Amino acid sequence: MSEVLEINVAKTISEKTKKISRKNRKQIKQEKNSITKVLPICEIKRDGTIVTKVKSYFEYSVILGLTPQDLTTLSSKEIDKVTNAYWTFHKSYPHSFKEFYLNFPENNTDQQYYIQKKISKEKRPVALAFLSEELRKLRVLEDKYKTFQSFMAIYANSEEELALRIKDFMTAGSSLFDFKRFSKEETEVFFSILNNGSPTKVTNHLLKDQDDVLDTLLRIQPQGGVDFEAVDYINFGDRFEATVDVINTPNILMNFWTAGLTQVGARVMTIDHFHDTSEDYTEVLDRTITALSSARDSAKSQGEKDRIDDELNPTRQISIDMKRQGETIKKSNFKLHFSAPTIEELDSLVNKAIKDLKGQGFEATRYLNMQKQEWQSQFVSFEAQESLFYGRVEKELPSRALGLGFAHNQTFLHDPNGFYIGTTQTGGIMYYDQFRKTLERLSYSGFISGAKGGGKSSLLKKLMLLNYIAGNNIFGFDKSGEFKALVELLGGSFVKLGSAESMINILQVFGFKSVADVTSNKTDIVESFNTHITQTITRLSIFYNLTQNQQVIAASVLRDFYYDYFTAEQMAEITELDNQDYPLITELNEYLERRLKSNSDDTSKRDVIVEFRTAITSLIEQHYNKFVGYTNLDNIMTNQVVMFDISMIDDNTSGVFDMLFHMALTMVWSLAMRNGRKEKYAYDTGAKPFDEITRTVIIADEVHNVLNPRKIFVADIFNTMLSEDRKFFIGVLMATQLVERMLPEQTSSSEVQETLKNIFGLVQYRFFGKQSETSIPSLKKYFPTGFRENDYEEMLHYTTTPENGSKMLLNIAGGKSYTFYHELTPQELEIFQGGA
Repeated sequence: MSEVLEINVAKTISEKTKKISRKNRKQIKQEKNSITKVLPICEIKRDGTIVTKVKSYFEYSVILGLTPQDLTTLSSKEIDKVTNAYWTFHKSYPHSFKEFYLNFPENNTDQQYYIQKKISKEKRPVALAFLSEELRKLRVLEDKYKTFQSFMAIYANSEEELALRIKDFMTAGSSLFDFKRFSKEETEVFFSILNNGSPTKVTNHLLKDQDDVLDTLLRIQPQGGVDFEAVDYINFGDRFEATVDVINTPNILMNFWTAGLTQVGARVMTIDHFHDTSEDYTEVLDRTITALSSARDSAKSQGEKDRIDDELNPTRQISIDMKRQGETIKKSNFKLHFSAPTIEELDSLVNKAIKDLKGQGFEATRYLNMQKQEWQSQFVSFEAQESLFYGRVEKELPSRALGLGFAHNQTFLHDPNGFYIGTTQTGGIMYYDQFRKTLERLSYSGFISGAKGGGKSSLLKKLMLLNYIAGNNIFGFDKSGEFKALVELLGGSFVKLGSAESMINILQVFGFKSVADVTSNKTDIVESFNTHITQTITRLSIFYNLTQNQQVIAASVLRDFYYDYFTAEQMAEITELDNQDYPLITELNEYLERRLKSNSDDTSKRDVIVEFRTAITSLIEQHYNKFVGYTNLDNIMTNQVVMFDISMIDDNTSGVFDMLFHMALTMVWSLAMRNGRKEKYAYDTGAKPFDEITRTVIIADEVHNVLNPRKIFVADIFNTMLSEDRKFFIGVLMATQLVERMLPEQTSSSEVQETLKNIFGLVQYRFFGKQSETSIPSLKKYFPTGFRENDYEEMLHYTTTPENGSKMLLNIAGGKSYTFYHELTPQELEIFQGGA
């Protein structure tokens, strides 16, 4: 249809327009040719395939993103695992590929766009101020911060061959990497950054949108022009660049030895690898060993023999590895590309790097009259570079040596809608979005643990603030009262649990359960009622000790009361009634009194009803003001931020305030589900995109006071919340200082252990600050994955400093772990009133 339309439109075009079109096509061709004479990229196809040409040599390639890796503080066993896997990778993949190591200005375009979009719609003055501050941080990072990242490129002689090589490449590296093939847009951004230091958007040029290939070339080419006239540098208009070749490596190669090359100030480092199958390296090695052995035999002194042994022994080992372990020899080119605003600064940078490399045992040089070819080498394979360089000797290294040189030491978290929370220990930036959804990140809840002064509370407050400015609803429970100032700053409500202003009717039935169908957003009224009956008896048992058998009978009697009190129509909508429609606990007491007087129950049931009524009567007499009254929090709970003061609860004893917490948490969860159902309907019907959904966050600070082996009765609520939160866009955040308070290494009940373990197994995000020695056994028991061997020891020594912030570890269930420094501004430290 589109082709017919184009033909019909073409028939109506005037001769004058046709002439212009022919002229434009000629201009397009000329402009393409002028660019590709310098930049060897001819085209980037829709699937991200790059077409390059050097002289008559056409080539096809793709860029691959790599899974973040953190090589710091690895154990010897973990280091061996990484280097052996990389050795195997090099042996398994003989074809050309390139490693890119980039030190570029931070790119947070996605994150800035998200915040700017929020700002454009924001009406709350406080939120607007904080959003503006978050945007300022991103712009400072973009302007001042350089980040280190690494990538790989694969090459082939045809698209069909490229498809096979991509498959082989990913198979060879499957034990070490997860690869992501770059799309066309991502590839354009990559080369735009490579050539200009930042993504480039070309606008308003004459031929825009008339030729996609030209548009791509215009976006990725050096924007300031390029001049190759000088013998030892390139002039890009706004900067000068030069390339240094590493022509010799140290005699003894240590683990991660190529990392030293990335730390001498180069803007880009590239390493090209290629296994030349035309070379018979077995024969070459045999001849070399024979010659060295003969030289050793005729050596006059022990010193001379030792010098020969230094070369002979590793050569023998390579020969043995080739015969026994499939060792290969790779031809490799190591190039460091430097950039500076002036020639003087460039020369200083290059000379210092060459000197520093010499100190590490490397030999490096800057070739004269070859800088154009050096720059072009970034875009093509090892084989294609043979057309660029004549008489150049490449470095030949065994794959084992290249395996030891693994240097992809980079971790970062770049959630598109994420806010800045800190910097990883490898120098990457953390943009964190609690509600980010990926194949690995399927839910939204988190757990924070850290010793006093380790930044736990500051992180929790920061996450609370970020959810506030994102427009999400926040309900919380504060043990220490330290959230009160922040709640008031955000215009929220800080409510004392058990006060007259926070009455919750113990007999009100909240919509606590949803139907089992994962696609449904409806309340399961029957299951909510059944849960309410069980929970009400459990709450009473906290206050008044009822045996298990008594609880079963009391639950049956309570159920009878509801069916006696309500009509069948009301029971069918029991979770949706007005607050004043629910009975008060005094009315339940009167019902029990009437039932006892009626003598309608047998003796055993009557005895339980007597105990049941005694519990009710005691509760009314001792705590009338806390339990007798209709729920009156409707107006308060419409605030965006509501925090309950639970300072009266401790972790050792259970009592009336634990009952109140139990009731408040049930009500909060019911409200969160109600909000979630509304948002899910808007999302499912297309009324709201995913990015604009209003989420709900439930915060429980010092959670060990309400959830621990002595208070396992609250576990069912947490288990329900963490099981269903994803369905209704809800995130639960729990925090505690000492993890063993709620997850002890040993408990009296294996059932209790399993219940608590299941709860934390449902948590998506686990943040760990500084830990105490007493916490480590519990961490090993309940969090067996997500930690490296040395992490447990490292966490004992995490520090908090004004310069770096609080060192923490984020483990994402099913994903990666990030050791990072949570950083706060002086303003945030003042607002949060805590250490950072």
